[in-house]
Order: sequence, then structure tokens, then C-alpha cells
Amino acid sequence: MTPSGPRRSRLRPSPGSLPSPILLLLALLSGKTVRCDSLYPFPRPVKGMEIHDLAGRPSERNHGRGWRSFRRAEEGVDGSLPNTKPLIKRDLSICSVVGGMDLTRVYSTVVRSTLATAVEDAEFLREFITESMGNDGLRGGMSNLTEMASTLNWEMRKERAESFPGWTQECHTVLGLVEDCKGWANLTAESTTLTAGLGWVDDRPDRRVERYVTLLREPFVGTKETDMDFIDTASNVLPWLVDRHSKEIWWRRDHQNGRSEGPNKDSLPYDRLYDSATVLSWGGALIVYPPLAADTTLGDLTGANFDFWSAFSITAPTGWPFEHQVPGGTVRDTILSDTFYLTDDLQYRNFSDLTAVSPIYFTGQWRGYNYNDTFLGVVGVGVKMDSLAYVYEELEDGLCAGSFALLVDANTFEVISISAGVLKKIYPERTGTEDKWPERRKNQTFTVQDTKLQGLEGLVSANWTALHEAVLATDRGERDHIVMELTVTGAAQPQEYYAMFDRWSSVSDYVMLVFASVEQVRGALRPVLTPRVLSIEIMQGEGAKAVSRLVNSGTMGFRVSSSDIGQMPEWLKLVDVQSWNEGIFLDPEDSIDIEFSIETRNLRVGRISWNLALDFVEPLHQNCFYNETIVHRVSVYVTQEPDLNQLSRNVRIGVLSMCTVTLATAVAFASWTWWFRKVRVVRASQPPFLVMICFGCFVLGSTIIPFSIDDSVASQRGCDIACMASPWLGFMGNVITFAALFSK
Repeated sequence: MTPSGPRRSRLRPSPGSLPSPILLLLALLSGKTVRCDSLYPFPRPVKGMEIHDLAGRPSERNHGRGWRSFRRAEEGVDGSLPNTKPLIKRDLSICSVVGGMDLTRVYSTVVRSTLATAVEDAEFLREFITESMGNDGLRGGMSNLTEMASTLNWEMRKERAESFPGWTQECHTVLGLVEDCKGWANLTAESTTLTAGLGWVDDRPDRRVERYVTLLREPFVGTKETDMDFIDTASNVLPWLVDRHSKEIWWRRDHQNGRSEGPNKDSLPYDRLYDSATVLSWGGALIVYPPLAADTTLGDLTGANFDFWSAFSITAPTGWPFEHQVPGGTVRDTILSDTFYLTDDLQYRNFSDLTAVSPIYFTGQWRGYNYNDTFLGVVGVGVKMDSLAYVYEELEDGLCAGSFALLVDANTFEVISISAGVLKKIYPERTGTEDKWPERRKNQTFTVQDTKLQGLEGLVSANWTALHEAVLATDRGERDHIVMELTVTGAAQPQEYYAMFDRWSSVSDYVMLVFASVEQVRGALRPVLTPRVLSIEIMQGEGAKAVSRLVNSGTMGFRVSSSDIGQMPEWLKLVDVQSWNEGIFLDPEDSIDIEFSIETRNLRVGRISWNLALDFVEPLHQNCFYNETIVHRVSVYVTQEPDLNQLSRNVRIGVLSMCTVTLATAVAFASWTWWFRKVRVVRASQPPFLVMICFGCFVLGSTIIPFSIDDSVASQRGCDIACMASPWLGFMGNVITFAALFSK
């Protein structure tokens, strides 16, 4: 998940921040800004700082890795740790819904397995406690309440009270937790944490865990001290339980042998998985890792009369811990709490938290008391959902442009985990004005925290009810998809999306929803071959080249090759055969000419063709299951050399010779008639008509001249002129000749 504004991998919380369940409770109970200017005078806090900001700042007396990490973070330019590697976003592009479904299952399993780790660790801690109780506990902790009360760091508190008079009364009154406290200015070496108004707490600066016992509540069996004794068995394992799921620079304490990073370990994709680990007894005894600060305990924040069971109950199901419903299970099963957001803190502005909560029951004898399947308390492992931000970052715009993912409850369709970027896509820009919205959140800019009051159903961006019905119709452990129209906030028209989902088989009944644009997925790979059928006409015995063009009109590259090259006929060859054998890769918008060489020397007259199969694969993206074959048909029409029926040279000479004789004879007879025109016989034959007959024969005989012209001796223009002259000369000569005869 990504915060609003510029995208970055993850936010860097302070290593000493309060455990999230406790912090949530304090924030909810106070309901206002806490102004305890003197609560943390080393250094003095800024007025108006929230209670979790105050408790989150480590002191200079707090030695160990946690303080070193905090100092490194403060020295960074942007507050990030200089040695932390940035998240490298993988290319998850898909070109079919099949690949999208597989990725949905993969990343859904990543999230589910991560939360399953928290469940397993909570159950491990539960068993560790009860096994320790069955073996007379562990030594080295601090469970004696009198001894715990005597750890008061009275000198530090006396100094603080003298420097800032009245600070205790002011802070506790603001929280509404303690009405009056003994003034710390009067503390002595004989004072205890009880007389200081803190309750039973471990006030040692070098404590590895936070210990607190309230003056309220009583256990079902035993005393508060026996409760503290049994939960203290976990004090040795809590630090490693939390830190082993953190990068070593984020460890709060040093560990003798443990490693969370190294050459033989997979790199953690997050900085810290767990916010805290807590054990709380029914009698009000509590241990938490990590501790707050060297000179600040839970008692400083809550006083002696505080019930931390309220912190767990806020996000637990109705009736918890004895009468709540666990589908398919019992009240003894480990469950995930409801999501919760810690407001007004940049660290939690866009990320929810979850707590894996596991009840503890015990049968046997402990410190002189008999237990018979007695409820002792709970173990809580706080999961930082921002540790899974990388999952949502990789899926957002990763499958295709505009793709995104979120995690929801399969039954209620309430949002479990969502990024700020996805929120802007599917949620309205502002909250509503209905009664369900608190006054301070009505008609405000929609934030991730507001999804607690507005689930997916009821949103107008899509038909979320239809998607919910499809999810409920899918068995747990199965996956499916539907196509739905989604109107992204700010868009004018809806767009079709593949809604792919994977319903969890275990841990909790959650479902991972992954969305990808139908247009983007289907258009990811789009080879365009022009033309599909390449036709060419070639004269027999001649050779030619033919070219078609292949264009990549999609958004992903592909490799094209052909397995038919070795089987191509002799008359057809593919130019640059070696490249085609190896395969040619085309990036988006690239193109290539497919050039063929054709030889018709041994071909018969007629049509012949060959089908060349072009095989397309996408080799770069393992989630793109693309394998397509396009048949490219090459069709050749072989023709013979045409018989133009042209006159041979001899024929042309012969006919022109006869034409010459005809013309000469006509001229000769016309001349003879004109010469002997006065002779009686000639004059009786009417010389004008005789001359007219000779002229007609001359014109008629000249028709042979254009008839002897063809494209072997003249251009197309010349042939056209000869073609038109022939009928004119023929008909005119014939008319003139017979007109004279008929007239005569």
C-alpha cells in the first residue's frame, strides 16, 4: 500500500512506538489532544503532541539497537534509513485472464501466509506459556509484585517533578484515568511504583519487556502475582518472536545468536512485520514487547487503575472471549481481530493493523493453585499491515495499466487492506452526510480510515453486490473471476475490468481482489499481418520478390518465428532465414517486412500456394500465457508469355509491297485516263468518273498501311492512331469507288 502523494515503498515508524492495541485504546479513551508538556522533558515535547508521539520517542538512556536505529533514522535526510534497499517493482504484465488468476492466487497466498505466521506465532507463545507452567516456569524474569514495585526510578521522577511541577496531575487528568496522584516531588528511596500512582510496573531502564499489573480485576484462579508469574514465562521469548520478523537494523534489542538477515536467508520484503507481542492475563497482568522507553512505563500513561482488556475488546468480535462466533471453529481458536487505524499519525494514515489473538487455557497446578481448563488470558501479536505494502505496490499498474488490488472480508465485504491510490480509484472523493458518519468526518476528503464506515457494497463506482455474490458462491480455497464495469473516480464513462478473486482457505475468511482492464489485457499482444494472403502474378520462367508487413500494435513485445521454414518448397524462399529460425523480437509499435523470393522456372502455368505458419510467443513475462499461430498464405499465379499475334517482318514487307503496287496502279490508271481524256473511247467512258474510281482504289489500298502497324513497330499511341485510321480509310475508299461506279 502506498501513502497519498509521491509513491514510496514504506513509511519508517519510530522503533520505540507504542504497541498498536494499547495505543489504539489510549487514543480512543482520550478522544482529544494530550498536552503533557512535561511528560517527556528529555527532550521536551512540542505542545499538542499526541500521546503516542510522546511515548514513541526513545530517551538517550535507552541503550541498544533500537536507539541506534532511531538515531540513524533521525540523521537521514528524509527520515529513511540510508542502508535500506528500495523495493524493486517486478514486471507482472499479463496478456490473458489466466495469468491474472494465477497472480491473484500467488499474491493472495503471500498475504495469507504472512498473516498465518502471526497466527502460528501467537499459538506458539500460548503453548510456550502453558508448557512452562507445566514445568514450574522459567527463571530470570520478574513476576514478584513487591519486587516489581520496588523498581521505581524515583530519582528520575523526582527530578522531573521538580523541574516541571504538577505535570503528573495534568497528564492523568487529561486522559481521565487517574483523579489524583501522590506528588512525585516527594518521592524517596522507600517509594514504590504503587505510591507513585503507576500500579505494579517494571521501572528498570534496561528491562527487555514492558510489565504492568493493574489494581483492577481479579483472576478466575490464583492471585495477581500468580498471573504475573505465568505470563512472565514469555518474557524471554517475546523479544525474539518480534525481532526475528524484522530487518536487523529495526531490532529493538540485541540478540545473542539470532539472525533475521544473512547470505543464507531470503531477504525480508518489509522492515517489520510485527508491531508488538503482548500477553494479558484475566487478572490484569500484562507484558509487552517492545518496552516504551527507559524512563517511561505504561503506568506513566495509564496510572494504576486501568483495564487493558478494553484494548483487546475494541477490535474483537461480539461476545469475545467466551461467546463470540468462530465459523467452523470454537472460542479457543486463534482469530484475527478487526482492522483498526490509529488516526492523526502519519505512520498509520494509510495502513490498517491487525492483531492475532489466541486465548490461553490451563489444566494443572501452578504456584499452589489448581486449574481445571481455566481461562488465563490472551496472547496478542500485532501485525503491521504496511509490511504488506509491497504486494499492493507490485499489483498496482503491475498486471497492466490501471490494475490494482485490495483485501476484503468475504462475508461482510468490508475492506481489510487498501492503498491510498486504490482508494482514489473506487471510492468517492468525499465522505457522506448520513448518520453513520461522525460529525467531524461528514463531507470530508475520503481517507483510508473511512473504509471502516463504508465497505465496498453501497459504492456507486461498480456493481459491487454482484461481485460479492460471486465471491460468496465460490468455495473457500477456490478462485474465479467476473467481468464488471467500473467507473474510476473522475472518469466520464465506465470501463470493463476483469475482477479476479481468491478466497482464502484458512487463517480468516478473506478474499484478495485483483482488477485489470479488459481492454488492456486483451490488447497486450496484438500482431497485425498485412496482408494475410499475399497474392502475386508472375510469368512462367521469371522470378520475383513479394513483401508483407508484420506490426506489433500491442503494449507488450513478442517473439515471432516459424517452424515451417525447413519444409518450404523450392520455388518459395524466405529472405533472412537465419533470423527467422532464431526468432525475431518485436517491441510495441515495431514492425518488420516479411520478404519472399519466388522462382517460377519449374512451375506449370496456373495457381500455386503455400501456407507459412508464424508462431508468436511472449518470452519475457512468466505470467503471460500467450502462444498464437497466424497462417500467412502466399498465392502465386503463373502465366505464359502472351501471343500478341504481331506481323512478322516478311509479312509486313509483302503486304506493303502489294500496297505499293495497288497505289502505283491507281496512280498510273488515273494518269493514263487524264492523258487520253480527249480520245473518243476514253471520253465516252466519262474520264471524271474513271479518275474518281482510281482515287477510291488508292484510298482503299492505303488501308493496308495502318493494318501493317502493331506494337512491335510503334508505340501505344501510334498503334491507337493506326487502329482508328484503318476503318476511316477503308470505308472512305470503298464509298468513293462504288459511288463512281453506281453514278456511271
